[in-house]
Amino acid sequence: MDPLVTNLVEPQDDSSQAPSKPAEDVKPEDDHLILKPVQERTHHDISGDLGFALTKKAILAGSVQSSGSSIEEDSSEHDTATPSSSAPPSESGNLDCIIHHFTSSTAIADLVPELFTENIMAKVLRTAQAAMSSLPTAFPEIVPQQDNHDGSYSLREADFWTCGFFPGTMYNMLERLIKYPQHMHLSSSIDLNHLRSQLTVLCRTWVEPIRGMDERTDTHDIGFIVMPALRTDWELFGNQQSLDSIVKAAHSLATRYVPTAGAIRSWDLLKKKNIEIIDQDENMIVIIDSMCNLDLLYYAAHHAQDSKLAEIATTHAATLLHSHLRPESMLSASKDAYRGQWYSTCHVANIDPRTGELKQRITAQGYEHDSTWSRGQAWGILGYAETYMWTRDHRFLEAACGLAEYFVYRLETSPVCVSCARYVPLWDFDAPIENEDEPLRDSSAGTIAANGMLLLSQALAGIGQTQLSLRFRNTALRIVQDTLSFALASEKARLVSGSYHQIRAEETMPERRYDGMLKFGTANNNANAREECEYESKRIKPGLKSGAIDNLHRRIDELEQRFNAQESRLKQCNHDSPHETGHTRQISSESAAYSILALLAKELPKLTDGLSNGGIVTPATNEESNKRRRLADKDNVILHTLDSDEVPPLPQAEMLEAIVAAYFSHVHPWIPMIHQARFFQRFSIEQQRRKLSVVIQAMILAASKFVPGSRGGQVEQARRWVVCTAMETLSLESLQALTILAFDDIGNGQASKAWAIIGSMTRTVEYMGLAQEQEDSELHPFCQAYACLENTDDWTEEEERRRVFWNVFLLDRFCSVTMGWSTSLTSDDVFRRLPCDGHLWRKQNAVLTPYFGIWDKSKGRIGNPIGFISQPISLIDESSATETAAHGQMRGTPSIDMGQNGAADMSTVGAFAYNIEATESMSRVVSYFLQQKVNVRNQGEISSWLTRFKELDLRLVHWKMLLPQKWKANPNLTRQVPLMDPNLTTAHVTHNASMILLHQLIAYPPPHWGFRNRLPSTCSAEACYTAGTEIATITEKYLTKSSPTSPVGCQYAFCLFVAARVLLAHWRYTRENDLAPEFWSILHSLEEMSRRWIAFSGRSHCEENLFSQYHRRLRRLHELCAEDENFRLNIMDYTNDLDHRFGTSEPSQSFRTWPNVGVTLPLDDLGLPLLSPEFNTDPMLDQDFIDMDRVIAFEDGSMFTSSFDLGANGW
Repeated sequence: MDPLVTNLVEPQDDSSQAPSKPAEDVKPEDDHLILKPVQERTHHDISGDLGFALTKKAILAGSVQSSGSSIEEDSSEHDTATPSSSAPPSESGNLDCIIHHFTSSTAIADLVPELFTENIMAKVLRTAQAAMSSLPTAFPEIVPQQDNHDGSYSLREADFWTCGFFPGTMYNMLERLIKYPQHMHLSSSIDLNHLRSQLTVLCRTWVEPIRGMDERTDTHDIGFIVMPALRTDWELFGNQQSLDSIVKAAHSLATRYVPTAGAIRSWDLLKKKNIEIIDQDENMIVIIDSMCNLDLLYYAAHHAQDSKLAEIATTHAATLLHSHLRPESMLSASKDAYRGQWYSTCHVANIDPRTGELKQRITAQGYEHDSTWSRGQAWGILGYAETYMWTRDHRFLEAACGLAEYFVYRLETSPVCVSCARYVPLWDFDAPIENEDEPLRDSSAGTIAANGMLLLSQALAGIGQTQLSLRFRNTALRIVQDTLSFALASEKARLVSGSYHQIRAEETMPERRYDGMLKFGTANNNANAREECEYESKRIKPGLKSGAIDNLHRRIDELEQRFNAQESRLKQCNHDSPHETGHTRQISSESAAYSILALLAKELPKLTDGLSNGGIVTPATNEESNKRRRLADKDNVILHTLDSDEVPPLPQAEMLEAIVAAYFSHVHPWIPMIHQARFFQRFSIEQQRRKLSVVIQAMILAASKFVPGSRGGQVEQARRWVVCTAMETLSLESLQALTILAFDDIGNGQASKAWAIIGSMTRTVEYMGLAQEQEDSELHPFCQAYACLENTDDWTEEEERRRVFWNVFLLDRFCSVTMGWSTSLTSDDVFRRLPCDGHLWRKQNAVLTPYFGIWDKSKGRIGNPIGFISQPISLIDESSATETAAHGQMRGTPSIDMGQNGAADMSTVGAFAYNIEATESMSRVVSYFLQQKVNVRNQGEISSWLTRFKELDLRLVHWKMLLPQKWKANPNLTRQVPLMDPNLTTAHVTHNASMILLHQLIAYPPPHWGFRNRLPSTCSAEACYTAGTEIATITEKYLTKSSPTSPVGCQYAFCLFVAARVLLAHWRYTRENDLAPEFWSILHSLEEMSRRWIAFSGRSHCEENLFSQYHRRLRRLHELCAEDENFRLNIMDYTNDLDHRFGTSEPSQSFRTWPNVGVTLPLDDLGLPLLSPEFNTDPMLDQDFIDMDRVIAFEDGSMFTSSFDLGANGW
């Protein structure tokens, strides 16, 4: 190991969860709380302005005794200070105790907890929630303090140097919440677990664009950009991506190092009214702020074992000792002051890059070239303190102490007009004070300096310099005290807990909003500064900018890779088709050459754009060259035409792996049809990988939205390629790809794209024999069908085929129910066993499952009893054993294993099978009840129709009653359900929605039905209301208990829509009814589902998905009901509520004058005949009918958990 790297001492202990380990010469620190320095460089009213957070990163050595004021190490002391015997133990201690222990001021104890009160958390959360649905494209910078401003942050572009501060602040709050929840000072109504989960998701959303900037070589501020958030992400969660980005960013920063000057170039140019420095060959601009970016180099060197990075950082710090530090006389000072050399700093130094000679010292942000800009002085304190903590080089400790002591001296000798909050520094210590009543301060400078002084205190305590350590620590606390009393915004916010524990922020006082924590922080180009300065890295003189050559090389490499890939595909094509003619090969070669030339023509302008303006590759022109630097283009932007026979390029290996993993964790649970282990096994084989290409592309289309930064610009073209390729062949992989696409299209709110795919697949599964079991039969047709798939003896593969069929079956049923269309797969077509339990399939344990009976639709007209349609129903019914056995014997299949009571053995099926049964039950309600044509003037047909209603109602009740015992109610079960199976939960919600579809026409009959008062409407209305409210409750629980990043299936959304519509109907049908609060719970659920579906796709809210379409339509229906008391929903027109062709939600037909249930219209006026006295619905009102337990409730025991298998995601 390199000695230099070995001697690097990470300036924080690792008693936390950090994956990194401290160097051996640093002893573990005690669990005491202090103000932890954070890598913040804020100059504005952002939450990072405070520059510190409460953690246990270091120790306050309050009781260490030492003599002498020399900065040299006291040989009688250890490297680390001994903790005070009275210090609070472990994490149970709190900051108040520490402050009380070291100071006599109780004001600090009252003020410092403000850093982590509900007010601060609420402000951070509110600002963060702006990116709940997509990656942020702009970052908070300042909160203007004008009276007419709304109190929200002004945003800056994503590559501005301050963009890392707000994500760092979020991670700071998250770290505090995880490690010290007992000190968060939140109200008891806020669930800390849900707050932590919500904040974690937000942190990861905001940090993704930061991670994408690690290759920037156009700025020295990359440390400020990446370190605040990525370092904490690595140390808290062990996220390797974050550490990799830190290391990569360090190497990017190292490219700006100029060895002959011994420093890192800060800016490429400096243009002022009387200063113009633009020639990089003769000038090198270095600013004092750059000291705070060295922490990035040391941290990366420590973790990557790269001594080169550490050498660059140390050399740079040593150079700035001479170029930026100006020795100051030791004036009157307290007896415990630092007795070494004091320093002030200049802001900007111009160094000759050829010789390293200092050419001039100037300022860009201070008042004058020779004045002391307070924030620049603070950068120097913090930067040199950090450098010493890494190197233990006493040159840097002496510099930090000299800078800090001069800062303290200027604070203590400020003019009389600064007596109030004296330790909040003036913006420039030497600038004239124009308004003595309100002298211009810089709260950000104070907190940065306090940050550095706390590090100094820790460093000095470690070498036995107790008095000086206490001086800087007490001064830092005094700065914090004055800053909080002077600059803490009085406008407060609080947290509010909503549905499924989603937490949001609101003002404590209406119309008083201020999202920042502190006020009085000066911004760039302060109006009082000497002159305006350009921060941007722009150039005028011709020549390539730093990093431009690397960008060009990367683009050339990309072209070469694409060329090689095209050549390989061409060779493979020739190999696979040995009989093709030379002419054909020539055409293929020309086509390949044309594609490459077209690509080159597209790329060349990007290589030369920067050179046309003097060789400048600016951040604008270099936008696409830096990987992940900018957010992905919107999906509908076409970068170049993708031929239908050109395979879309795959992402990088790491990204592809993340997308496939996201598919199996996010999409697969809703369409479980690909065996994960077999998939990866096949993917490792070249020949099989080609067969899987269409599936992989479909996975990318469906799952990339769940992986930050993975969305490309060719989504539509890639989808077109998948459809064309899958339609060309009858293969299992093609069906799987199309199923994934259809599922994704429906969820995206583009159901019309899926209709043709689903219609095709219902025929394809028949062509391929997937609708039938491959078991031998004694009876065969004289004409044998052509076999597209060979039979297999591999049970795992056969189960995969079975699951492909059932997923197509579910899509067919979903379309038929939601659109009111006839089903395609009927009893004549389907002879299939149910899929087995998911964990059995995952473990490849071969089992036998029951057949599932499909009703004979040709016999389903009203008047035929249910038993005539199919004898009898679902296999979980005892009588279904007869049907299954008879069906099996007719086909010559093996008999089904029966339980002891004669029922079919359902022990081998899982949640997916019950979801199939519940979905088919809903389809039966639509097909055999709602789609039947009934003459309401014919009492015989009405009686038969109502008989069908009662039969279906009984079947649904039996389905619930006859669920296997392990999933039935358990009175001894506590309701701490850890996980809810997505398929089983969908099955139960679907069952309740089926109850609504069945009962709602009876509960809320149309006004022209003269017999409506003789219907069991009260009983049905109660069933509808109960089912609707339970769907809302189950959904709220599911969303609470599931991962906040996991999406929800489309069928689930439809069930919510049905439930919300019936709650609206229940409200408006009877005037004395109140709208159930569960209606709003459903709307919140749909909002949450929409957010989860969008994930990181970058889709705008105007591009509605299925969930947002349902949400918007329900809100519109509510508005119509609220605006017009005579407005009544046409409850049966749910199929026309959305225009699926265009993703819009047009109002359905409604009955504008719909009388109450108790009012009967004269039949004569309607032209309808009076029904004979024989027509009577009283038998339907028997007590047994009324008392039936129809609805599945969340409190029904363990019915939602099943044997949820984490590895298989419950499928």
